[in-house]
Amino acid sequence: SLDNSLLADKLAKSRRRFQGGELEGIKEDLGRMLAKRKVLICLDDVWRVEDAKWFIFDPNQGGNDQGASPVDDLTQAPYRVLITTRVSSLLSPAVAQEVFVRIFSEHEAVKLLLFAAGRRMYGGKGSPVFQQARVIVKGCGNSPLAVRVAGGMLRTSNRNWTLRSPTWIALLSQCKTSLEEASKIRSFQHSVGRIVDLSFVTVQDLLVRTALRRCFVAFAMSFSDNEWVKVGKGIPKPVVLKLFGAVEEGIGDAVVKAPPESLLAMLETMNLLEKARHGAKARSSTSEEDDSKDDDDDDEDADAYGDSETQKAPSNSSLETPCYVMHESIRHLAEDMVIRPSSSFIPSIDDYTSFSAEIEREMKSQDGLGAGWSAPLRSAAKYLAQTLMQKKEGMEEYQFHRLVISSLIGVSSTKSRIPSVAAALQGNKDLLEALAEGDRVESYIAAHMPNHLIRAKMLGMAGELLSDESYISRRVAALGTVEATRRQVADLVELRREVTKLASENKAAAASGAELKTPDPRPSTPSNAGGGDASPDSPLVSPSTEPGFVEEMDLSAPLFVEKNDVDIGAVQRDASRRIIDEVYRVVDRSNNSGDSLNMAICLSTVGEGLIKSRQPREAMLRLEEAVGIYRGILGPYHIDVARALNSVAKALSRLSESRVALLKFAEASRIFEACNATRHFDSIANSQSMASLLVDVDDWSKAEAKYEDVISLRKAVYGETSLQAAKTINDYAVVLAKHSRMDKALHQYEAAKHIYEELMSDETALSLTAQMDGKDASSKRGFDLSLINLNIASIKSKKGDATGATECYEKGVEGLQKYLREQQANA
Repeated sequence: SLDNSLLADKLAKSRRRFQGGELEGIKEDLGRMLAKRKVLICLDDVWRVEDAKWFIFDPNQGGNDQGASPVDDLTQAPYRVLITTRVSSLLSPAVAQEVFVRIFSEHEAVKLLLFAAGRRMYGGKGSPVFQQARVIVKGCGNSPLAVRVAGGMLRTSNRNWTLRSPTWIALLSQCKTSLEEASKIRSFQHSVGRIVDLSFVTVQDLLVRTALRRCFVAFAMSFSDNEWVKVGKGIPKPVVLKLFGAVEEGIGDAVVKAPPESLLAMLETMNLLEKARHGAKARSSTSEEDDSKDDDDDDEDADAYGDSETQKAPSNSSLETPCYVMHESIRHLAEDMVIRPSSSFIPSIDDYTSFSAEIEREMKSQDGLGAGWSAPLRSAAKYLAQTLMQKKEGMEEYQFHRLVISSLIGVSSTKSRIPSVAAALQGNKDLLEALAEGDRVESYIAAHMPNHLIRAKMLGMAGELLSDESYISRRVAALGTVEATRRQVADLVELRREVTKLASENKAAAASGAELKTPDPRPSTPSNAGGGDASPDSPLVSPSTEPGFVEEMDLSAPLFVEKNDVDIGAVQRDASRRIIDEVYRVVDRSNNSGDSLNMAICLSTVGEGLIKSRQPREAMLRLEEAVGIYRGILGPYHIDVARALNSVAKALSRLSESRVALLKFAEASRIFEACNATRHFDSIANSQSMASLLVDVDDWSKAEAKYEDVISLRKAVYGETSLQAAKTINDYAVVLAKHSRMDKALHQYEAAKHIYEELMSDETALSLTAQMDGKDASSKRGFDLSLINLNIASIKSKKGDATGATECYEKGVEGLQKYLREQQANA
């Protein structure tokens, strides 16, 4: 419809407008489009209120400009939000009606188990299958996740399993043991973990079992914070296969009988990995109905991975290149497995482990299976970390990121050292282009390689890659100008944060006499199992013919040759300049073209990133250029022009060019007013920045008038007793007190205190979005009120009001003590 088309157009403009912008501004922009419409917003599997609140809009923020009466009750809003969650009382009862969904009935759980195992329900409730399946689903705690994993275990071991199959017998035995454990600890908290461990143990071939566990853990650790996983897009299959291939390399000289494709198919069948739904055009052409055919007359027990049907990945003819994700709860189990001392992440044995004999057999056979795991990591031995008095062993997160890096650049890690990831990627480019699905790997490398380098603590190589012209060109070609620029800026900001953090840690270590850290910690090796560093001066022979690689003879040397000194300022300048140069090279700069607008967005994004990185002079140049393009395409009075001018003013103020910055703020303010956007988040923020700068130049009359305007706007948009208004009033009071205007400061502190007290005493007085923040936000408001009381006490003591000062001090201290108790209770 026309209405939906207009909404889609507004959403597209909003996405373009807020590239690199403030999240609060994005939310308000989206809220103006949706809060007055009859829209159902569905949020699935929400765990944190912080994630949900970005889609809960105040209906008042979108229509009060026309004098619409305020909406005091969320039920009066035309839009609705449906949230599914496993967390009870996630939102405040004032804004949410909670409906408890019952757990699976016994019959439903049994049906799910059999369906996941590739069978249909047959024989009725009196059949042997149903009776034994009842015990299994009870031992899984009726958890759908555990039941699906149990079914996947059966399907993986033998598609034609029977009640006499070893896997069914082992599963039944463990579930009986789990029921015994639950009766004693009154919880099924370990049931899913035990089912996952049993899933691996039922794989008979020890090499395949070792490879499966390592691939499972490697996927979880390598992509836990990956943006494509978080948004549901998933990791492309070619990238996953490269990672699994690198994992198999780490099993030493043994030959694993299952190639990476089979390992991936097995993990998917076991329901430990799943295809991402995002971007899928249709379900897999493999018929679930065909897989669920019953062959109960067939009593032959197949090998754990020997059934030919389970070795083949499902047909993907109806999909684009499949991508994979891992369920959040499964990922947490994989993260727990990382600290296990065994190189194959073998579980420990306790009184409730029914498969202890198989675990003992596996432990005895670990010699020769890559005990240190792993050639790709230069045979890195177990890492030790002290937590209080308990010693924990296992692999660290950065090692997994190095494993991903080595797999993506296609290096044979047992024969080569890598002095430059940028050069290695360039040398590997032609091979990548020749692959059937090389474009998906190329897109992944363009999007995520710098982040992997940063998380691998290879900060020097990350800086080199972000400044490499060839890589920047590939990034823009693969991701597009706007997305490539956004990621480039985000990676540079993250790199700067890590370099600064490392410098702070080294400064503290130097002061205490401890050993200094480096961005590239050298792994321990079998020949150096005591934990010492491997020598960086290992003997080298002549370079190989492949760019970026150096052959070596000493296998104890680290895989990556890291440059520890990072000039983050130079990296930031060079990387920003080169991404802009590349965007200029590829865009169409003809008048009023969409590419020209993208150029402006890229310049703005880079400029804002430079401001965050404390390089205001470079930022100002980029932002001024963006302003010129915006004006040329959109005209002088457009909200994007105002936003760009606001960013220019911020850069100028950081350069101590206060007078010029004020002119830019004022110009932006006039444009916001001309666009009828004075109540927009960015417009109000611009006015507040202008008021603060007026204070710095001692123009108090204008500063006070501007602060009063900002406070009035906050109250008009969010409500007279809103949290946003209280915070702005408190900020104004702080500025007044800092400049010794105590009477006015006291008046503003009292006004802020009054609003906070109303909010604390009456939850319904909160704005609709504030009501849903729950206990944590309420505790934070109490903390803010305590600080206000202490500031009031300080001013009153200076004015000689001892009684008033004492009363406020007591309230402030009492509030801080309450806040500390609440924090300790929540810890």
